[in-house]
Amino acid sequence: MQLGKRLCNKPPTRPAVGEREVNGKQSKYLEAGSPIFCRLPSCQHRLLVRATHGSDGHYYCTQRCADEGRNLDLSNVEVSGDGGLSKRAAQILTVSECIDHCFAFEMWCSDFAQHVDPDDMMMGLDRAFDLVSDATRLLSFLALRKLDEFFKAKKTKPDDLIASELGINTDLVLGGPEQTFLAPTERDDINKGAAHLTERLTLDIDSEFDLQYLVERSMPVFVRLSSELRNADTKGEAKQWLDKTDALLKHAHEQIERKKKELAGRGVAAKA
Repeated sequence: MQLGKRLCNKPPTRPAVGEREVNGKQSKYLEAGSPIFCRLPSCQHRLLVRATHGSDGHYYCTQRCADEGRNLDLSNVEVSGDGGLSKRAAQILTVSECIDHCFAFEMWCSDFAQHVDPDDMMMGLDRAFDLVSDATRLLSFLALRKLDEFFKAKKTKPDDLIASELGINTDLVLGGPEQTFLAPTERDDINKGAAHLTERLTLDIDSEFDLQYLVERSMPVFVRLSSELRNADTKGEAKQWLDKTDALLKHAHEQIERKKKELAGRGVAAKA
């Protein structure tokens, strides 16, 4: 996972994605069809806030991709209206990323938080540490809520994406026709603690334990959903993102099993 990592030091031109006019003229970004994915076929990452305008006229996510793309013949590479992926593949990518986001707080705790230098905390980074911790926890809760909405039989709003649109067997993924992803009380807690400003104000400190429970309980659902997304990706356009999600799920499963063994070992030691 790359958190805020820059792959280039000084990109030559980084127009804002969605920018409409430059010096009174229509943005070249709009003239290029407003692409939302990196033009490099082996990358195709989302163009988020900014993009690198390569010397070949295409848009890339980083200068590194622009340099690589400049040396390739992209004239025969088919580009869909969204700049790289078909609508269906983009939807599959969105759901795959949502699965990944469920593990944001766990990855923060295991891959970053435990490696923070205590001296840095004393120098005033403790507030930044708390903010990133809270942000990843909120992101994970909201990702769970989004997946719960994804599994609904009907859309709440016309532009919502739900499982049936991708031909996903919801009963199979959730483990039965009467099963839900989140219980009503769990969804209500997330709504009031994370998604809306209410009198509850914010998530409780103990909510990180609730989050861990929800994510671990949902592991079989994540695995089955990833498999269904692969079935829906008939052209293999979203393969690289699904591969990353599967790798993340495998890593998370290993982490869960390791923690279980550690807890079991502590229990045996306590009884001895």
